[in-house]
Amino acid sequence: MLFYLECLLTLGRQLSCILINYCCKERRIVIFELRALAIFFLAAANAFGAGNAETNLVAFFKQAIASPPDIERFVAKRTALQFSIERSGDSNSFKFQYYEGGLSGANFYLHSIRDPALPADTNQLGVIAARSGSSCYEIGGQVIGYAIGENTLMNDVKANFVLSRQILCMGVGALEPDTVKWVGNEFTARNIVGKEVHGSLQISNNIPFRMEVGLVGEALPYMEIEYAYATPEDSFSGYPQNFLISYRFNQGLMKPLAKVEFQSVLFAKQPLSATFFNEDRFSRFIVYTNVYSNAVVYSADESNRLVKFEVILPSGQPID
Repeated sequence: MLFYLECLLTLGRQLSCILINYCCKERRIVIFELRALAIFFLAAANAFGAGNAETNLVAFFKQAIASPPDIERFVAKRTALQFSIERSGDSNSFKFQYYEGGLSGANFYLHSIRDPALPADTNQLGVIAARSGSSCYEIGGQVIGYAIGENTLMNDVKANFVLSRQILCMGVGALEPDTVKWVGNEFTARNIVGKEVHGSLQISNNIPFRMEVGLVGEALPYMEIEYAYATPEDSFSGYPQNFLISYRFNQGLMKPLAKVEFQSVLFAKQPLSATFFNEDRFSRFIVYTNVYSNAVVYSADESNRLVKFEVILPSGQPID
């Protein structure tokens, strides 16, 4: 089908060019019927081209869930809905956070920023979590902490990676990327805790509209996501302008969990290497260094030598 649409697109534009050349060369007036025919073909070709672009939104959507493209920089606002209501008791009191980040496979960085409209130097107090190859780290204030093995800092880096994927994978960040398989508008995958899941995408006017995600073997989905696209639809490089994530708590009703609103998305012009995500890009923030190696914390002294600082339990509580 797309082949015939491309043929029509080409034919309409070529016919229009032939008529224009004929008019210029022969210095004669093109009769109305031919001109109208050319206009018809050109309009039809452009219309089919627009439809094809919308179809590409669906293809990009599916690809973003399975394996998003390398993102050099994105800025998004995430509003926590349900937890904010439960804590404050006020349905109008929502906690939101702006994020700046990048992603390439398992490498990422995610920077909590106060407001993307503020100068960059006012955002440095926000926590930065990142993975660059085998190196995992967080920067908070003027301190960088490297995570090795299993500890609370490593868990936090992993959580921020899932959050990055939630934003850039259309709301389903807790899936193992290599396991996502699409058949039509249905997909199967395995989540990060090893459970099999399935999803169903609904499309309206060739644009992703709504998706349900559930565990294999369970009748009801545990998550629903609704998408809203800007005008034009590709304003955010194929991503929706915003999406709303709803979650089913304890087999009850679906309740809004979070809303993600994109501010900007910049694709990488070439594949991003691990070095793109290393700590050197944030060196202006770093004064002190800590290393979390399993349950032991080391801190750099005045000579930049690592000295054992304390031992922590897996829960993060210091040992007495």
